[in-house]
Amino acid sequence: YDGDDLNLLRHYCDGDRLIIIIKADNGKRFGGYVSGIKLREKKTNKYKNDSAFLFSLDNLKQYHVSNSANAFIVDDSMSYISFGNDLEIYNGFFSKECVARFPNDYGSMGNTLEDLNGGATYFRIEEIEILTTSY
Repeated sequence: YDGDDLNLLRHYCDGDRLIIIIKADNGKRFGGYVSGIKLREKKTNKYKNDSAFLFSLDNLKQYHVSNSANAFIVDDSMSYISFGNDLEIYNGFFSKECVARFPNDYGSMGNTLEDLNGGATYFRIEEIEILTTSY
């Protein structure tokens, strides 16, 4: 257990592959994958990535990025990270609600928020795994 400070990502992930797996307070399990982000840069940045995707472990579905220019967003103060405009994770996430606005930059118009996380626009993170790997 490393806490809920997103600044830890700066230390562990810089240009590597990043996988985030969430178990929300409604019991749904979902997350996202992106690679090639530079978290040590201390500025707000939007990362282009053609291979990024969101996923639902409960439905065993994958939702590829549809707007690759917005694949991943990092706030300069690390107050949040975001998979496009679809899944925002806030610093201090165990005590704050996070936001899902799927589908926007991921999936297609046929997908629904119900598909991704059971339909919860606002959710609390019960458990989270943040995994990184080097190229």
